[in-house]
Amino acid sequence: MANLYFKKVKILAIILLAIILLITNPTSIRKTLQAIAIPIETLGAKLRGSSGSLYNALKENERLKKENERLKSQTGRLADKLARKEEVSRENERLREILDYKEKVGRKIVVANLLGYDPASLLSTIIIDRGTDDGLRKGLCVVTIKEEKELLLGRIIDVFHSSSIVLLVTDKSSLIPVMLVETGEKGILVGADGEPSLAFIESHIDPKPKEDVITIEDRDIPSGILIGKLGKIGPKKIGLFREIKVRVGFDISQLREVLVIVR
Repeated sequence: MANLYFKKVKILAIILLAIILLITNPTSIRKTLQAIAIPIETLGAKLRGSSGSLYNALKENERLKKENERLKSQTGRLADKLARKEEVSRENERLREILDYKEKVGRKIVVANLLGYDPASLLSTIIIDRGTDDGLRKGLCVVTIKEEKELLLGRIIDVFHSSSIVLLVTDKSSLIPVMLVETGEKGILVGADGEPSLAFIESHIDPKPKEDVITIEDRDIPSGILIGKLGKIGPKKIGLFREIKVRVGFDISQLREVLVIVR
């Protein structure tokens, strides 16, 4: 009980002493308080400044992110627009070639669009969007234009009102009479999964490497239509005929329009 009393007296005495010091020497007390308060205030200002800078940095980063997304979207739209423009330009060029070709040749030509191609089919065929309503029939010759030249694709094997099926020269069942341009040798182009082969060229004949192979007139196939160039030429051997491959000049994946020679 006595200890508690003395503690209260001691605290009261300290408070009185502080009041006396403040009254008698206020400058010293104020400097002491300032020495304590100023660092605390400075630290608080720095913390407030740091938090403000961090907020501004985050805000700027968010703005840059949105701007980047906007530019990406704009770039994508421009790329799509450019791709469409290039496709239209290529289509116009193809159509110009077809019109120029139709003006040069004295044949009736029907222009058709490629509807489909099934590489997994048992037959190497394409489907076009022209049929009996357009004057087409079985056996007609189908070509494309490449570098201002006719290039044989095949012949129609089935026809409907508004579509037809074309058997390509690469099909195993395709047989086309052909001739080598430089040597003048004649043979039969036999379709194959890879490169068609040139049959009935006698073993003693020496074809020229990459020699052009063209059609011989046969029913609805006119003469002089380019098929491709000679590929691998087998060595001379004992026997009647030489093994020769032919590289066709068309790429089925690049076809858009084809031409049917009606007469």
